Amino acid sequence: KVAAAGDENALQADGGAPSPLGVSVTQEGIQFTRSPYDDFVLLRYTVANEGAQTLDDLRVGFVTDWSLDRSSCCSGNAKAVDPGRDLGYAWNSEGVVHGIHVGIAVLTPPGLTAYRTIDDAQLFQIGFGTAQKWACLSSGIDTSGPVTGNYSMAVGTGPFTIAPGASITV
Repeated sequence: KVAAAGDENALQADGGAPSPLGVSVTQEGIQFTRSPYDDFVLLRYTVANEGAQTLDDLRVGFVTDWSLDRSSCCSGNAKAVDPGRDLGYAWNSEGVVHGIHVGIAVLTPPGLTAYRTIDDAQLFQIGFGTAQKWACLSSGIDTSGPVTGNYSMAVGTGPFTIAPGASITV
């Protein structure tokens, strides 16, 4: 057994939302201490339907802004997707972090079903509202990249159907 450096947990619920659905999300994070398992973090999300209605077409996603080398204003940052590995990833092709790669892989079925890059200039000027989030999660995998520059990356999985009192784990 490999020892974990730390386990982190968080619970979020939508009770404060304008139209709550009765959804709670438990996040568990695990980081290991020994090689070769000491250079990644596992995140597990349990999405529970605590409401009275079945939740259909539910998507789970994650948005990251991999600013790997701020000294070059992120000009060398690049993002791409490898659908065969259910992986969205980023790297920097220049500067002090040249050669470092980071990414997010979906490890549970149905795997990676959504991937988009988001221009940070638009993200921070226009915002990232409900319509933009839904488009990222429901429009499939954009394989037109890689893109280079100051971009965020959205990855997602689903759709899921969750009956009242049931949950899914991603």
